[in-house]
Amino acid sequence: MSTSVFFFGGFKANADNMKVWLDTARAQKSKVDFNAFPYPDAGPKDKDAVAAFKQLKSVADAITKSKADLIYIVGHSSGCAIANAVDDALKDHSKIALVTLDGYVPDEKQRGRKSTQLWSAKCDDKLKALTSISSRVWPEPISRFTNRQTATIKRMNGRFISPSSTSPPVASRSHRLPRDTKNVRRTSVG
Repeated sequence: MSTSVFFFGGFKANADNMKVWLDTARAQKSKVDFNAFPYPDAGPKDKDAVAAFKQLKSVADAITKSKADLIYIVGHSSGCAIANAVDDALKDHSKIALVTLDGYVPDEKQRGRKSTQLWSAKCDDKLKALTSISSRVWPEPISRFTNRQTATIKRMNGRFISPSSTSPPVASRSHRLPRDTKNVRRTSVG
């Protein structure tokens, strides 16, 4: 089974950050086709990010033309707004898994797909949503990590992921997690 990942970095993630992310991801899973996109020159608001991301159509076209059996569209923090918009631009979602990492929540239709995954760090018994979502709350169920797991996974805002992680930078449908998973509450949407 071939896999492709399209990762959208969070607010202020630049091209250098994405190169580090790509190098680390490829070192962990050399058979996966990884693609990473820096955050556009915009503020952290979802509409601003989507409007400033000029590659939306070309990325959606590349996903549509991809021969991969499974395609992850992953956003981190404010980059989730872009990931959600790219996903929304697609007509066929049969091989798509939309993954949200501490960011803008996908719309109801996107959340309704069994392949959609929402992930957030748990901090002091509260969800740590790094993006302001003024009128929305995190819908249940979502995957949560304690501070210990997030230290292993690292923040996926384009700076780096941990080379000690045993999984690719996104979770598979089987929810592969770092080695220490005893304090993780895992659930999936659907």
